[in-house]
Amino acid sequence: MGKDYYKILGIPRDATDQQIKRAYYKLAQKWHPDKNPSNKEVAETKFKEIGEAYCVLKDKEKKRLYDQFGEEGLKGTPSSGPSTSQDGFTRTTFSSFGTPFTFTTSDAFDIFSDFFGHSDPSDFFTSAQMGGMESAFGGSGFRARATRPHQPPPIVRDLTCSLEELFSGATKHIKITKKVLIDDSHTQQQAKTLDVPIKAGWKEGTKLTYHKEGDQGPGIIPADIVFVIKQRPHARFERIGNDLVTRLKIRLLDSLTGFTGTVKTLDGRILHIAINTVVNPKFEKRIVGEGMPISKMPGSRGDLIIRFDIVFPQHLTEEQKVLLRRAFRSE
Repeated sequence: MGKDYYKILGIPRDATDQQIKRAYYKLAQKWHPDKNPSNKEVAETKFKEIGEAYCVLKDKEKKRLYDQFGEEGLKGTPSSGPSTSQDGFTRTTFSSFGTPFTFTTSDAFDIFSDFFGHSDPSDFFTSAQMGGMESAFGGSGFRARATRPHQPPPIVRDLTCSLEELFSGATKHIKITKKVLIDDSHTQQQAKTLDVPIKAGWKEGTKLTYHKEGDQGPGIIPADIVFVIKQRPHARFERIGNDLVTRLKIRLLDSLTGFTGTVKTLDGRILHIAINTVVNPKFEKRIVGEGMPISKMPGSRGDLIIRFDIVFPQHLTEEQKVLLRRAFRSE
């Protein structure tokens, strides 16, 4: 005895196309193997049977053959001789009804993908996306491939900040203009200001994502907007990681005899730096804790590194040369 496709789908023999589709809609989701990981072997068998039943009953010619000759006639299984069907007519061998129908597990997955528009059971159309089950299967007919909203790639924009903003923190106000959907098919321009907080210590390359702030349209989910922090060059400081590097010009005499210099910090304070050693061209002074804030370690900061540019005199008198020779004679 062959398979009862109507029983598999749980529908009467006079079921309409919409009833057939409704039955498949429910059962295919219920028995998809990926939805039944603890009972996958049984689910795969059921899933294949459901797909096969739907494949036959949704196709008018296959359904006609099945209703008239059963599964054996549909699949072209040879008989041992003539047989008599329920209507009293004698039938010939079933292999005479064209190409034999075959169905595999792979076919079941293909039908599922075609029906739902996606092969992933976790990405089923919800009733809201499909306008509700009743509307999906009624009215203008079932929409086997409803238009799936898609989201364009993120919109990436540089957000340039001064070193002072990255040192102290700030809020940037970014004006954008985007399209918004006002009905099913029309859009209009909308202006909006995004308040973008800049956290003290953020580094160049830090990304801030504003979800779904791009253009909207029919079937289009607004893209995300991604701001990427860029640092504007600074006149006095160079940032290296969490450290700040600055340079001081000093006289040759000061490099030899010592001095006290001053450095104005990014937040406006004046640091007095005492140097009591000989300053050579490779010498640098490190002031611990006077660098950039460390965003992931509140209260911590990098260091301030002072490097020196020694200014040599452009001319020496003979008397100065004599004095220098005497001073360095012991060297």
